[in-house]
Amino acid sequence: MNSFRTRISTHNFDEIKSRAMTPSEMIAFLEDGALYRTFPDVLTEVYPHADLAPRLSRGLAKLSGSELSGIQRKVRNWMNGSNTPQNREQLFEIAFVLGLSEGAANRLLASASDCGIHYRNPQELVYAYALRTGLSWADAQALLARMKPLYEDGMRDGQAARAALMASGDTTGSPVIYTRQLRDDFAHVDTEDDLRSFFTLYATQFGEIHETAYEKFMELLGYLQDPEGGEGYQSIGHIVDEYMRMNVPDTKRVAKLSYLQKVIKKNWPTETMITRMKNRTIDVSRKVLLLLFLITEDFEYNPAYADDDDESNRDIYYEDLIEDDPEERLEIRLNQINLFLEHYGMNLLDPGNPFDCLVLYALRAEYDEQDSMSENVKNAIEVLFKDM
Repeated sequence: MNSFRTRISTHNFDEIKSRAMTPSEMIAFLEDGALYRTFPDVLTEVYPHADLAPRLSRGLAKLSGSELSGIQRKVRNWMNGSNTPQNREQLFEIAFVLGLSEGAANRLLASASDCGIHYRNPQELVYAYALRTGLSWADAQALLARMKPLYEDGMRDGQAARAALMASGDTTGSPVIYTRQLRDDFAHVDTEDDLRSFFTLYATQFGEIHETAYEKFMELLGYLQDPEGGEGYQSIGHIVDEYMRMNVPDTKRVAKLSYLQKVIKKNWPTETMITRMKNRTIDVSRKVLLLLFLITEDFEYNPAYADDDDESNRDIYYEDLIEDDPEERLEIRLNQINLFLEHYGMNLLDPGNPFDCLVLYALRAEYDEQDSMSENVKNAIEVLFKDM
């Protein structure tokens, strides 16, 4: 498992793993004892040199043609943690300016969004190839212009095929190609000809929306909307209120919230958000997929999330294997959930992230209604927002 264990991650993970905490104790730890990884932490990790700020400022000013003073102010805000770049194009610009490797750029993007390099996004694939082969930002833009006609045709064909399947009512669709497979195959792209061949082979699979994540989202949402197989269909509003609200207050007033409250509340699912995801007008978020993962507990018996290298684990009921050992239970579930996230091209669990710490706390839960994974999250959030 490609876990990201640094001093920050190890401190938080070991604390959550090593002792059974009540919801109040967990929130107290997250508020006062946990360490969190910030965007400037990641910047200094991927570029550990004294000239970070001036190199960033000069390089971005040159790329954009903007006044140096304005760019310097923006970089200062990034370095003191006031804000982070939310535009993925700007994150790639940072990677090129700093001369980062593809792997370091992937880490940088992951720190500010649900995923690192989006291996279903052809523009990001061009940038990744350019970083891999040492091209400049200008060279990357020229390469993008050459590749665009090739992948746009394939994407149109793929979208048309998916629309036809949906119109026909076909629930099986075409064979699933997981984002992980695209990433693994892209790792062998070493030349521009290789890139052309890759786009020719996979362009029908490209798109802003992670298709496989959307399919899994619909499957898990379907479990909640129609738990009895047609006996009683539930509305999205009911599903959100019953399962996904989890005591997070429905308010837009965030100025007086603590750092932890803001991070947990940010992009918390609402009826409108889930409806838009279902209608494919926005991508399925990592937070929503993780919540559905915990609520349905689908992964507990799904062989797709057993360790690919250990065939003997595939048909074992995990609760029998680790019934009395919460630490081992957490480790096995962590492996499963990371395989789950990897399938759908999303960041693995990061103990340096507050929400991911809550997920880790949930993974330590036992197997009864009073101590389920989703109840652990819900109870902790109730403590976090108890005064609201």
